[in-house]
Amino acid sequence: MNFRWRLGACGPNGDAGGEAVAVWRGRIGGAIAGWDIAVEADAAGIRGRLGGRIWGADLRLEHDAEGRWAGRMGGAIAGRDVEFVADGGRLQGRLGGAVIGADLVLERSGDRVTGRIGGALVGFDVDVAVRPDGSVAGRLGGSLVGYDVRFKPGVSDPLLATAVAAVACWEMVHRRRVASGASS
Repeated sequence: MNFRWRLGACGPNGDAGGEAVAVWRGRIGGAIAGWDIAVEADAAGIRGRLGGRIWGADLRLEHDAEGRWAGRMGGAIAGRDVEFVADGGRLQGRLGGAVIGADLVLERSGDRVTGRIGGALVGFDVDVAVRPDGSVAGRLGGSLVGYDVRFKPGVSDPLLATAVAAVACWEMVHRRRVASGASS
């Protein structure tokens, strides 16, 4: 497992402890046309970077008492709201607003996470396998048009990690389309 310790004022027993923070590292796509995922996850939220230093987006999601994950991917101007609720083996949410955005529905059944981001016409399927060592690997999109996704061992919540990968892929593909459309 890949964990860090965040030092707090005191641990759960009043000592000088801290809380465990899981570090999720992965990649969407290949070595050339792909994006890195590097986030830290704990009970309070998920924070990190998707993509590279220049072409990428920051991710910051907070977890509330009702089980809702909400926050932002990207900056204050060039970014999108992200919100989802995980209940057992099912996750439902939305990336973006009511008009310009994408729905996300994922389900975990045994060692697989499957679902869809986007709509019936514009969107892609999600199908990943959860391995016993905590790694996650699979596909976002179809066999011809799509992206491989891989997380290194140590993913503490494969359903949430898959949601992070799906919204990251959706956002990066959208940015690529907008950038190529603006330059022609």
